[in-house]
Order: sequence, then structure tokens, then C-alpha cells
Amino acid sequence: MDPLSLVFYNLAMRLTETLRTRGLHGAAQGAGGAVVVTSARAGEGKSLVSRAVASIAARTDGRKVLLVDANVRRPSINGICGIPSAATGFADCLASGRPDDTLLYRSNVPRLDVMAVGQPAARPDLLFQTGAFGRFLDFYRQAYDLVLLDADTLDASGCLPHLADGVLLVIDASNTRREVVRGMIENADIEGSRYLGAVLNKREHHIPGPIYRLF
Repeated sequence: MDPLSLVFYNLAMRLTETLRTRGLHGAAQGAGGAVVVTSARAGEGKSLVSRAVASIAARTDGRKVLLVDANVRRPSINGICGIPSAATGFADCLASGRPDDTLLYRSNVPRLDVMAVGQPAARPDLLFQTGAFGRFLDFYRQAYDLVLLDADTLDASGCLPHLADGVLLVIDASNTRREVVRGMIENADIEGSRYLGAVLNKREHHIPGPIYRLF
């Protein structure tokens, strides 16, 4: 395994183990865990991190993984995974209030399925103010060992971080200051135990741990 793959392998294993040991929501009931991958700003690399973690988890640990493009304002998983831009998916499930397995795409990685963002409503934020997302999670937790939701920035992710089993932050270490991340976390008012950790992306030099200790 090359060094970068090893990094994502360790991250995937740590995510699932943390969900299990903390006993969060669906993971505590023998179902899979749902993790929201988010960031403080757009362009910090969370979509690439989401895809890499999903792929490595499915390839190396035999887990059944679902990768969901949950960023209704700036979707990117379609382009990364080669899904047609007009494909239906996540937003359509929430708008209808019903999960739909026919909206899943089989990736070229065994045991990894992908759901496109779909067709957002005129007010994308309204999609996250209903019980539809809770039903969505309940359904796919039962079908998958790990559900990764590539979300919008934390301040624009609505109820996703509050209802998922955990939140993984992706931080552009070359551009985003600690104070920005800390302020974002405080404003989001999310239960602290839901934060699973942070990925320092685009890091060019070694950064001592205490400098980026967030929690």
C-alpha cells in the first residue's frame, strides 16, 4: 500500500472504530455509522477526502460503503465519479421523503456505491428542516457499514451534522487559520461528541500538534 493510501486507510479505520467505541446512534445499534464530511470554507478538499476514505474502506476492510453527495449548493461527487450531471439522488430522496435504492450508482470499486446530489429544490436549505433526512439515515444505516456524506461547509449544512453519527472536518492547513475553524465550530452549536476529528489537507510543512488542537 502506498503512503497516501495508508493515510486514508488509517483514517477510515479510525472513523469506524471511533463510531463503535463512542456508541453513537446507529453505530450503537449494530447498524452502520453515518459521517458528515465538511469544512469551514469551500475548496478545502473534502470531496477528495470523502472519495478516498470511501474507496479505501471498501477495498481494504470488506465494508459496504455508501458515498453521498450531500452538497446541494456546490456538488462535486458527480464530476469526480463520472455520474451524469442530471442524475437524480440525495435531494430527490429528501424532497419525496422516501429513500430510493434505484438512485444508487455502482462504482468500479467493489462494495462502494455512490449517490449523486440530485435535483435541489428552489430553497436547498428547506430540505434539511424536515424529518426526511432522519428517515434517509435510518434506511441507509441498515444497508451499509459506513455512510459518508460529502456536505457543504459546516455553516450551510443544515441539520446534517446534528443528525449524523459523526462529523469529520477537512481543513486547508495552508490557508485556513485555527481561529476560523474554532469560530465555525462554536457557531454551529453541535454536540461536541459528534466531532470525530479533523484532516489537515494541503499541508506543506510539519505542524506541531498543539498549534491545531481544536478540541
